[in-house]
Amino acid sequence: MEKAAGRYGIIIAAEDEKIAGVISQCPSLDHGKDDKLIFQREGIGYFLKLFMHAQRDKGCSRFGLSSHFIPAVGKPGSFALFNAPGAFEGYQSLMLESEHFINKICGRSMLMLQGPDVSKVAKNVKCPVLILVCEKDTTVSPDSYKKVAEILGEKATVIKYPIGHFDIYRGEFFRKAIDEQLSFLKRVL
Repeated sequence: MEKAAGRYGIIIAAEDEKIAGVISQCPSLDHGKDDKLIFQREGIGYFLKLFMHAQRDKGCSRFGLSSHFIPAVGKPGSFALFNAPGAFEGYQSLMLESEHFINKICGRSMLMLQGPDVSKVAKNVKCPVLILVCEKDTTVSPDSYKKVAEILGEKATVIKYPIGHFDIYRGEFFRKAIDEQLSFLKRVL
């Protein structure tokens, strides 16, 4: 199950040597650690529900029926793809002014392959990688980056912030993260 897009830049950089640098913010780079975090919080029932809704949606598509959706984000204890503490409020604050955000996702997306395991392709990355980690993240394990950063070695720059997943998108830490990203881009471009 894919929970974040911070990994795709690393996967693409492993395939394309022309990429000058990658910024990976709040990344889900170790599905084992990330899934364990969710499993400890939600239990096996959560994963079974995701699988059942995914199969239902896949069945709908086979018969030409309308897609079956699940909530993308919800409060803790509710059924949603992201229901970690702070996720609902985080999304809500980011999407407050959006006219286009709809809180739903196709169930079958839970069954789609999300590309190769980042730890298996990271050795092929030739460019610098900036990894921004939120130490109080509840949607991905705060240790999710460690294995890939170790594989990347000196190509990886890891910056940690003492905040939750969505706190990096606003306020003081947003400005700090943007400054780090701009410095990184100036260095690599």
